[in-house]
Amino acid sequence: MDFQEVTLLINNSREKFKTRVPIMLMVVMWSLGIIDWSPPRCDGNQYYLYCPFIGRSRLHRKVTFVVSVGWVFTTAPTAYFGAITYFVCFFGLKEHFLRFVIVVVCYQPSLISGTIIFISAFFINRCKKSDIDEFNMSWINLFQESVFLQRINFIKKFNMFILPRLAVYVFFNICSLAVSFVILLLYIEVYNDCLTWVSYIWTASEFIGLIYLAQFCYFLYLYRVSLEEQFKETERFTKGNAGKLEDCTKKVKNLFCSYFQLRKLFLLWLSIIFFSITFGIAAYATWSYKKPEVQTNSTVLPTQYPIHPKGIKKYCPYSCDDPKYFENQHHLLIYNVLAFAKLLIPAVLSFSVMRGLDIKYMWNRFILRLRLISTTDHLDFWNTLIRYTKDLHPENQLDTKLRFIIPVLGLAFGFLGGWKSHE
Repeated sequence: MDFQEVTLLINNSREKFKTRVPIMLMVVMWSLGIIDWSPPRCDGNQYYLYCPFIGRSRLHRKVTFVVSVGWVFTTAPTAYFGAITYFVCFFGLKEHFLRFVIVVVCYQPSLISGTIIFISAFFINRCKKSDIDEFNMSWINLFQESVFLQRINFIKKFNMFILPRLAVYVFFNICSLAVSFVILLLYIEVYNDCLTWVSYIWTASEFIGLIYLAQFCYFLYLYRVSLEEQFKETERFTKGNAGKLEDCTKKVKNLFCSYFQLRKLFLLWLSIIFFSITFGIAAYATWSYKKPEVQTNSTVLPTQYPIHPKGIKKYCPYSCDDPKYFENQHHLLIYNVLAFAKLLIPAVLSFSVMRGLDIKYMWNRFILRLRLISTTDHLDFWNTLIRYTKDLHPENQLDTKLRFIIPVLGLAFGFLGGWKSHE
C-alpha cells in the first residue's frame, strides 16, 4: 500500500467519523424504536446515508433492535391502559362530563397519537417490501431508520455528542414535564385523600405519554428542519446547474417526494390535535360558564357514583370530583391550570413543530425563490422548471378548507356537548 492509498484511507475514515449520527440522537432513535433489524443502506450517490453502526457487529445491531422495540412495546401500552381505564370509569356519567371531555375526548387522543402512529408505521414497514423506492411518497417511510438518517444528512453543524437543535429538544421536554408537575401538584394539594391505585396508573401513563409526545414532536421537528435545508440545497443545485433540465427536474422531484411525505403526516396528526383542542376548550367554557351557580362553587357538579360498580369501576376515584375539593380557590386554580395545560400544551408543541398550520408555505416559497434566481441566460429552462414545479403541487382549495373546517367542527361539537350536558 503506497502513501497515496494510506492518505485516502485516513481521509475516508475521518469523513465517516464526521458523518456519524450524534450519540444522543441515537438514544432518541432507540427510545422511539427507529432502529432497523438490518443496517441501513449506505450509498455515496443518490442515497448517501449516515451509518451509525459502522464497525459494529451484526449481533450488536440485532440486540439493539430487540431492546428498542421491547422498550417501546412495554411502555406504550401503559399510556393506552390509562386512556382505556379513563373511558371505562367515566363514560356515560353526566356529573363527570368535564373530566371525561378534557381527558378522554381531548387530552388522551393528543397524548397517544404519536405512539399510535409510530406503532402503526412499525408494523406496516415490517409487512411490506424493504426496497427503497426513489419516489415513494407514503408517510409510513418516514419511520424507517434509513430514510430518517438520509434526511438528517441535510442538517449541518452538529457534533458527535450533542443533539441537533438541542434547545428545541429541551423546550419540548420542559413543556411535557410542566404538565406532569401540575398533575403531581394537584394530587398532593387537592386529591391527597381520594386516590386509588387506578389514579397512580393514570399518573404513570400520562407521564409516559407526555415523554413520548415530546420525543415525537422533536422527531417531526428534525424532519421539518431537514426539509427546509433540502429546499435550500435544491435551490443551490438548480442555480448552479441552470440549463440542465433533466438533472434539475429530477432534483425537484426528489424534493417534492420528501415534502409530500411530511405534509401528509402533518395533516393527519394535526387533524387529531386541533379537533381535540377546539372541542375541549369549547366544551370546557360552555360547561363552566353557562350557569352562574356553577361558578360559585366549582366547575363540576356533585359527584355521581355508579350503582353496584363492578370490575375496575370499584377502584375509580369518583370521590375526587366532589365539590368539597374545589371550595378552596387555590385548589380550583390548580384544577383550571391543569385543564388548560392539557388542552393547550399539545397545540403549542404541534405549532412549534410546524411553524404554522401547514407546511405548504415551503413549496410556495420555493417557487418564488426559483423566480427570483432565474436569469435571462436560460429563460426557457427556468420557465419550464418553474412550470414543472407548480404542476407537481397545484393549488388545492380542499386542503385549505379542511384546515379551517376541522377546528370549526371541534368548536361546534364542543359547544353543543357542553350545552346539552346541562339539560
